[in-house]
Amino acid sequence: DGHLQQEWWSHSAYPEQMGLDATMIDHIEVLRGPASALYGSLGFQAIINIVTRRGSDQNWGSGTLQLENLSGYRAVLNIGHRFKNGLEFGVSATGKYSIGDSYTYPELTMNQLCLPEFPRSCNNGKTNRDADRGTNAAIYAHVNYKGLSVKASYQLLDKHWPISAYRSVFNDPANKFTTQRAYLDVGYDVGDARTV
Repeated sequence: DGHLQQEWWSHSAYPEQMGLDATMIDHIEVLRGPASALYGSLGFQAIINIVTRRGSDQNWGSGTLQLENLSGYRAVLNIGHRFKNGLEFGVSATGKYSIGDSYTYPELTMNQLCLPEFPRSCNNGKTNRDADRGTNAAIYAHVNYKGLSVKASYQLLDKHWPISAYRSVFNDPANKFTTQRAYLDVGYDVGDARTV
């Protein structure tokens, strides 16, 4: 809905951090060409805008629980409705947990830099699952009533990396990347003009 979703380190967007379930997507807009005036310095090639679905007067909610590769799960709960008086709301909550996967790095199988004081680094280039675990949580909510629009979102990504950068110890479960993002958007429509 026009809010920046990439992180500042590599300017990448992580779909798992957005926490927006596919059932909450109404349509996707691809704005080709430069869009820096609207979306900042990173909008020099194109912008992808995901427009969320509004509540209907028929359905109230849905829930999903998914098992992912026997190493984690994802749960989604969507609630929304449009009343006869024009009040419309929607809430989407997403949670994901992964116990991680184990990887083998062939270039580290004969690791000469094995440190006995860090026993996890002495396993012939194979990582432990807990060094790759991750947790994601997100909630998105909106309320619309007679021109008044309120949107809010909170997102959390806590991902462990067995080979984190910047002089970290290989296979250390303390290597992790954590980001949080939140926003509140309040607007009011008067005819064709919008004030915020």
